[in-house]
Amino acid sequence: MPPALTRSQQLENILHNLVAHHGFVAAVLTTPLGLPLSSALRDDRSLSDILAAVAPVLEQAAQRSSTRSGLHEADEVVIRSADRTRLICRFFTIQDQPLILASIVPKGVAYRRAMNQALRAIREAWQTTQESAL
Repeated sequence: MPPALTRSQQLENILHNLVAHHGFVAAVLTTPLGLPLSSALRDDRSLSDILAAVAPVLEQAAQRSSTRSGLHEADEVVIRSADRTRLICRFFTIQDQPLILASIVPKGVAYRRAMNQALRAIREAWQTTQESAL
């Protein structure tokens, strides 16, 4: 029987699935401080660092906007470019750890169901592994 996958390996597999099987250009799991925990990219390796840095800024802007407008806390931000490519950031918490799943999704690719499945898998991987650090 092969050894169980570590949390890092499981997260990498989950993000790789978004890119390889759902058509995403990139997927990065990061902290609100911009520390990338895992990523999967089709091409440009520097995109991982860019997404990890941009996602926390978008989260802060979304939360400030929600607070000022009297809305509930934002859980997603979508930025659509002129060519209809989207930058999507989902904000969530697992065991008191705030996280951001940031993705680049090309025109015509559905993302909601794939991201929801990825979030469920991330939660499961996070809660079932006993690693203290990635």
